[in-house]
Amino acid sequence: MYYKLTDQMMRTYEHFQWKVGKWERIPDEDRGYDLCTESWFHCYNNPFLAVILNPVHAEIVNPRLFKVNVAGRKVSDSGLKFGFSMMRLVEELPLPEITITQKIAFGILCTKHVYKRKEWNEWADSWLSGKDRSLTAALNAHHILKAIQENGFSLKFGSSIHAANKITNAITDYDFTRSVVVHDFIALAVHHAVIASKSFWLQKDINLIKLAKKAMEY
Repeated sequence: MYYKLTDQMMRTYEHFQWKVGKWERIPDEDRGYDLCTESWFHCYNNPFLAVILNPVHAEIVNPRLFKVNVAGRKVSDSGLKFGFSMMRLVEELPLPEITITQKIAFGILCTKHVYKRKEWNEWADSWLSGKDRSLTAALNAHHILKAIQENGFSLKFGSSIHAANKITNAITDYDFTRSVVVHDFIALAVHHAVIASKSFWLQKDINLIKLAKKAMEY
């Protein structure tokens, strides 16, 4: 099952107009290899992921959610999103209501999959359990990450430390300003975690749908 976001006028990139029930097709001669272009119709395999990752993908303001049928050629961005050469909207669905707590939990769960440094994971476990979700604790975790990066260890940890850093950014930014930027940080954390999971020293896929379902319990 796949899902797609549109704006309120049922339009997507460069005002492409969609209509429920109508198949759209990208001609072979217009199809490139880069997923993040107009060469593919984009979608997600979970409504939660569509909403969570929207800030760093389509950036659709006040989106609508549709279930879609897909066909033709397929490409995947490590499970973050998918591209197909043929697609049609089937029906509109309610947009999932996802709390900030659930979004942060999802980012932490994804990051824990790839970032194993003890100090950060102790803070992450404490946040997930509800034992300590204070701004002070998040700031301490953030400062630890900053010190690690300043000492040159970020190269060793690669994208995994960037994921951990974005999570603490999301919490401290939200607690200080309640800014919408928090959504960008969480989406970037998930993005970096997936990249890290594909690195040669990990090679361990993240089950995004499983973690999304777990995050919705918070």
